[in-house]
Amino acid sequence: VELHQSGNYPEAILAYQSYLKAHPEAAAVRSNLGAALAHEGRYSEAVDQYKQALAALPSNTGIRFNLGLAYYKQGDIEHAQSEFQAVYSKLSLDDPQRKRLALLLGECYLRQGEDARVVALLDPLSQTDPNDMALAYLLGTALLHQGQDERGALMIQRILKNGDSAEAHMLMAFTRMKANDKKGAKEDVDRALAESFTRLSGVF
Repeated sequence: VELHQSGNYPEAILAYQSYLKAHPEAAAVRSNLGAALAHEGRYSEAVDQYKQALAALPSNTGIRFNLGLAYYKQGDIEHAQSEFQAVYSKLSLDDPQRKRLALLLGECYLRQGEDARVVALLDPLSQTDPNDMALAYLLGTALLHQGQDERGALMIQRILKNGDSAEAHMLMAFTRMKANDKKGAKEDVDRALAESFTRLSGVF
């Protein structure tokens, strides 16, 4: 644990593995090993450790959430969504992790093409926190996909009011094209390209 907390993840992994050879039933240690493996980008191994830990502690939402994150980071959105849903259903309304999990779950729905579920999940939250740009982006995109152009544009405008974003301008261009505003769409595409170029210039 000291190795883990000090950031020496490779040595922590070896120490956890050594301990588990003698104590394979130590689910909490197995969960820690999963976390260290995930930090090192070894997501498949992390998933395996989290699943073994959950087999011993099936009601532990912290382990299940971390399993969902490991799936999410390795691009397995279907399984990530399933784990996030299981955790979300057990969180109380005042749990501080509820909103973060809602955004992760909303992105999973969006990437799976489940736009109606994105709207149902995030629409209520959009009224309580109008300054959350991640929420506005996810909800705005889902609304546009559903053909709710006016409401979707309002969400995207929230982002633009808080600073230019290539993604927001591309979504606005999409909305304007559907409204046959070709001139406005071209302007937003140009601004999106300019913003992307600025980001790339900063890398070099």
